[in-house]
Amino acid sequence: MSSDFHQDLPANNVRQRLLSPAENALIRTSLQHQGYMRLGQVLHLQGPYISLETITSVIGHLQHRHPFLRSRLKINPTKPDTYLMEEDETLRLKIREIP
Repeated sequence: MSSDFHQDLPANNVRQRLLSPAENALIRTSLQHQGYMRLGQVLHLQGPYISLETITSVIGHLQHRHPFLRSRLKINPTKPDTYLMEEDETLRLKIREIP
């Protein structure tokens, strides 16, 4: 995806970024194949113990700095069969501790 989050923005909402034709094709393919391209990451940390609170805080700082990490995929209401990313300041990435 583009490094400039606010590229191709509709004039009425600077918190949205329209997806390119290639990005839209990837989303449609993923939907056809039951979430084939779902994003998720499992981290296995070795070394000194890092508390869940510390990791949560660090991830919160990352989300504050990077708009994509605090955005939701939405259907574009102005163009059928296309999508956009919309910033949501309330969005928090889910972090689970697996013992």
